[in-house]
Amino acid sequence: MQRFLTPHLVRQVDAEYELRGVRPLQLMEQAAEEVTKEVMRIVPHKGSILIACGAGNNGGDGFCVARMLSERRPDCTVTVAASESVDSYSDCARINRSRLPSSVTVLTFEDYVARAHYTVVLDALVGAGGSANLRHPVLSQLEWLNAQTGDVRVALDVPTGFDCETGAVSNSAFVPDVTVTIGASKLGFLYNPTSVGKVIVVPLQCNNVHVEVPDRYTSHDTSDVEATLPDRRRTSTKFDHGRVLVIGGTTSMCGAPSLAAHAALAVGAGLVDMAAPRVHPLTPREVIATALLSTTDGYISKENETLLRSLFERASVIAIGPGLGAAAETINLLAKLLVIHVGKKPIVIDADGLRMLPMLGTLHRNVIITPHLGEFARLTSGGTIENNHNTLLLAEDYACRTGCTVHLKSVPAVTTQGTTSRIVTNGNPILGTPGSGDVLTGIIAGMCALGVEPFTAASLGAFLHAEAGRHLATTFRTIVASQIIHTLPHVIPPRPQHP
Repeated sequence: MQRFLTPHLVRQVDAEYELRGVRPLQLMEQAAEEVTKEVMRIVPHKGSILIACGAGNNGGDGFCVARMLSERRPDCTVTVAASESVDSYSDCARINRSRLPSSVTVLTFEDYVARAHYTVVLDALVGAGGSANLRHPVLSQLEWLNAQTGDVRVALDVPTGFDCETGAVSNSAFVPDVTVTIGASKLGFLYNPTSVGKVIVVPLQCNNVHVEVPDRYTSHDTSDVEATLPDRRRTSTKFDHGRVLVIGGTTSMCGAPSLAAHAALAVGAGLVDMAAPRVHPLTPREVIATALLSTTDGYISKENETLLRSLFERASVIAIGPGLGAAAETINLLAKLLVIHVGKKPIVIDADGLRMLPMLGTLHRNVIITPHLGEFARLTSGGTIENNHNTLLLAEDYACRTGCTVHLKSVPAVTTQGTTSRIVTNGNPILGTPGSGDVLTGIIAGMCALGVEPFTAASLGAFLHAEAGRHLATTFRTIVASQIIHTLPHVIPPRPQHP
């Protein structure tokens, strides 16, 4: 599992180190040590290095790196550009500037030396606490730095002019080829990856003291799949792996619930029921399909209440919404039945099923909603929302206010309970195909059926969905949604059987 930092979390980690007796100057020395190792891998022998240092602690890191490079690469020329006014420096920046050896050439921004070419141009002007709203003197310093050219442009921790929480970037920002970031990757990198180049994460540890990065923002990897999916006993049967009920569809949109039901089977659900006004002919034979009575317009009729009540009762997980349509009769009927099960069993609500939410009263963490941006905008503001960091804040707020688990199908997608969020970092645009969201609904429901708790089922299900897309993208330029289902066995690692 990968963890991501924001400016607030960076300060939290730094404060924890200090509580454990590690002083800021010691921590800076260790961080610079790791950054220096990476820069040395980039710089060929007899190269020239320009390091632009600001007045804050990012500049302090830069001064440290300059000293270490000059000591370890005598065949390289190291030049530091810094402000002449030492009075404005942080304590760490002032001390580390004073430690620069005479072999390091120091220029001041006030000199505005002519444009030059370097092997490496390293930006250490402003770090994780910066934003896209630049002011002087940093703005003029950055303009000078951007005028210098280099074979490789490197940002130390965070590029100046880049907001490492939101991904917002200034028009004047430093645009690196490589960002060597400290401790953990930054959340904003996910929202604007083209502005940070290749990201290299260097560890942070000092005097054998290691502070764990908070798990406020994380992403899954394959090891999480292996660690989370339950083992199957030799004596287990289909009845030991949950029963999913998928409800949705109209007489003209029968493919959506079929895809969801198929996906639930593919991730390992023991039994899958599907109830829809019309059963798609390609629905797998393994799905237990029930054809519902429909209205004259082709929607699920209220005459199905008794039958649906029985199906709801025997299901261990309910997935509702794919292809459902917006007919008031259907929405009212299903909300009436669904409200009985809120808080009792996992419920995945997608597409037009989201129209039921105002009728369900107080929600629960076992209610997972999976809106795309347009649907989420209707839930929260009635308008439109842009696909940026703001969507994460809105999703967190909605999860806190309603008590449900939100999986927001944005780029990157995010699963949140409000105080903890998991980001999909392996997404691929090949997944932008009709029915892809229905497949995701089924995957999440199937994970819940296996006994995975709802928040993890939603986030890990989204990871598997994205991983299938990544796998397909190595071979295909475009896909159809059913290919995602057929790829799932290739991205879910096999598990040993146990007695």
